[in-house]
Amino acid sequence: MTLKSRGPKSIFFATLMTLSLNSVGFTEQSNLDTILKSSNQSYQIVATVNDHPITNFDLMNRLHFVLYSSQMPRTNDALKRLAPQVLQGLVDETIRLQEAKKHGIVITKQQVDLIKTQLEQNNGLSAGGLKKNLLEQNIHYRTVLDQIKASVAWRNFVTEQIAPRLKIDSREVDQRLAAIKKHLDKPRYRLSEIKLTASTPAQRAEIQSFSRQLVGEIKKATAGPQRVKAFKALSDQFSSTQNDDENSWLHEGALKEEHRATLHSMNVGDVSQPIRIREDEYHILFLADKRMPTEAPKMVESIELHQAFIPYPPKASVGDKKSCHDRLLTLKSTIQNEHDLATVNQRLGGERPCQLGLISLTQLPNNMKKAIEGLKIRTLSMPVEVEGGLALLMITKRENARDDIPSHLELMHQIRAEKMEAEERKYFRNLKRGATVSASF
Repeated sequence: MTLKSRGPKSIFFATLMTLSLNSVGFTEQSNLDTILKSSNQSYQIVATVNDHPITNFDLMNRLHFVLYSSQMPRTNDALKRLAPQVLQGLVDETIRLQEAKKHGIVITKQQVDLIKTQLEQNNGLSAGGLKKNLLEQNIHYRTVLDQIKASVAWRNFVTEQIAPRLKIDSREVDQRLAAIKKHLDKPRYRLSEIKLTASTPAQRAEIQSFSRQLVGEIKKATAGPQRVKAFKALSDQFSSTQNDDENSWLHEGALKEEHRATLHSMNVGDVSQPIRIREDEYHILFLADKRMPTEAPKMVESIELHQAFIPYPPKASVGDKKSCHDRLLTLKSTIQNEHDLATVNQRLGGERPCQLGLISLTQLPNNMKKAIEGLKIRTLSMPVEVEGGLALLMITKRENARDDIPSHLELMHQIRAEKMEAEERKYFRNLKRGATVSASF
């Protein structure tokens, strides 16, 4: 049972604390034993975040949910090992939610219901089955709702406050594509990733130790299909997976050097040992699939696609979106070919590359497929909503292309996700430094 989230989740505390990390992390065994022996219905305060309390109810229910959703044994030893990090996750979650509220971020019932429905469908449950299952396990349903709401709030915050700042140069996409083409004779990988990051030098030893513990727990408790669920569930709690789309493939040219060396020695279904990326960051990989270059690539129907993109303003209202739509309609009459389209794209800010390259029709979102359906070469679509704004689309060529070379659109999304993650991490690190976190024991 997993909670899908596009936003990265660092797991460690702010550096400005009223108590040390070790205090909040339950280093004193007597304190931890007392907490774990108490009921998960207890409202004893175990920590505060900017004067907001985190209670034993929150901690114990989240602990049991982590173990249940990852299908790991719910033993006292497992609770003790995970308790410090789960508490730290609750602290980070609270900081994110507070920041989202401060900026007036709205969480809609539809967004929450969508994730609940996805959870139930992914686990073969009928409507309402998630709540029933958790209650049968003596886990309060609120712990899931709280996590969903915090995840949605932060995702909305990142989309509204951070994403609009990002710009992607077409040269970045071309460079990534060139690197990939150099490695077409190498395997491709489909993987998930847990990223563990320390905020201060004092936390580096702890993050290294916990990453080893986490790998041990996964390998000891699960195997086969269960390991997939366990890894995803733990990734949801402690970080983010590298691929939101579990069907996407990573080429050698798009891999981090540290990942490449490790993946070469892994088999499908393996979990890696912790990989040190920097002094303050460790990654754990799960190799879901591997495709060898000896497999002949398929030829798929593809189009060469160009766009003119207009971004929505932050917190765009219905009126703002209509203004963007009307502006594109006005500009549409000035565009005769892809060169005109590129000029218009620059006039609109050039936040996205005009040329999206060869794209398989199967890679396009449904709304974009519909927009270009029946579109003749070098004619424009009507404005279509894409992530963060609207776009006019133009097809300049149709041909069959190899399915093992990602499109410009895929690479643009990949690079954008990497940039967004880096900006989000920087923003959150500064946010934590200004937080006041304390423990009452």
